[in-house]
Amino acid sequence: MKAVMPTMTLAVVMASAWVMSGGASADEQGAMMGTRSTQGDLSEKAQKFIEKAAKGNMGEVALGELAREKGSSDAVRQFGARMAEEHGKANDELKTIAQAKGVQWPAQLNEQHQELADELSQLSGQEFDQKYMKEMVKAHEKDVEKYEKMTQEIEDPEVKQYIEGTLPVLREHLELAKQIEDNKN
Repeated sequence: MKAVMPTMTLAVVMASAWVMSGGASADEQGAMMGTRSTQGDLSEKAQKFIEKAAKGNMGEVALGELAREKGSSDAVRQFGARMAEEHGKANDELKTIAQAKGVQWPAQLNEQHQELADELSQLSGQEFDQKYMKEMVKAHEKDVEKYEKMTQEIEDPEVKQYIEGTLPVLREHLELAKQIEDNKN
């Protein structure tokens, strides 16, 4: 006597064969398997890190440009130029990773950076320099702490490599910001 395959089992076997033959996109495969794969194998933590780091870098570039224009001392103007250049390069590298991982790139500064840029644009002279450098110390202290934590928590090799490569630069920025801030007070 022939065994009759139930309809549901047949549908699963046919869908699996279609997926295995390459007939389904990654999203379709994920949907069939009960998972979403819009970011491939990227964890939610890694995705959020990319998004926050991108916005942070965008903020540092914008604020650096502002410092390069409005700084009253050569040290602040040079620091601003360095922030714009180095955080811009970091974001170029991160954008490549984000595109490869399917992570949406932010379109604009986050609210916090925009508010700070607006506040700084109203200042001038020594007042601008002191406020900018104080904010750079605070921002880089937070960044160093966050990146150090992420070296332990992020498993994706490309994202981890980005973090480990960027961390020494952030530490250098922090030390330089502290030196300039100390000289301003």
